[in-house]
Amino acid sequence: MYGLRRTVAPTSEPVTTDEAKLHLRLSLDATDEDAVVNRCIAAARQWFEDRTGRALINQTWKYTIDNWYASESVRRPGFIYLPRAPLSSVTSVYYTATDGSSTLWDSANYTVDTESEPGRLALAYSKTWPVTREVVNAIQITYVAGYGADATFVPDGVKAALLCLISDLFYNRGTLEEMAPKESMPIDRIVTPWMVGDSYFDFAGVS
Repeated sequence: MYGLRRTVAPTSEPVTTDEAKLHLRLSLDATDEDAVVNRCIAAARQWFEDRTGRALINQTWKYTIDNWYASESVRRPGFIYLPRAPLSSVTSVYYTATDGSSTLWDSANYTVDTESEPGRLALAYSKTWPVTREVVNAIQITYVAGYGADATFVPDGVKAALLCLISDLFYNRGTLEEMAPKESMPIDRIVTPWMVGDSYFDFAGVS
């Protein structure tokens, strides 16, 4: 069990309004549908991120666990997986010390693996996890996930999947149930290769 909360949202979308309008074959000069297009962009991005376990544009997350062995580290105690890929950086690690104080854990005690998906926080050589008080959410890890500060580094395959979903949402407007992405949609076949598990499911190459 873990807690995961986004504390800083992305400041832009991975697909621009003009990119979406070109895909939808809408005139760039006509702006009467822009609000709808932008809502579809945001909805598509949110659905894609939740479905795949990714973060597209840089965003900050707070990950909380009760102890150092609360997730995948129960089998591999040298590291902790951080949900949402790709991991960009770890901002801070706080833990509740045995005296009840919230203590910043010095970054010299750990290394950050941004190559793996999802990324990992790993013990530095010869270091050990600090002792924590047995309380709920004793460890809080704040980190940044995403391909970059804007859409520049978002893979083309991701953008293609988003545009397909945006088109489906835009041209099939109706009830909330009708607008929800369907399992049978071709978009699912495009999204599947981008899916990342979390510490209670399978990661790439880890079971």
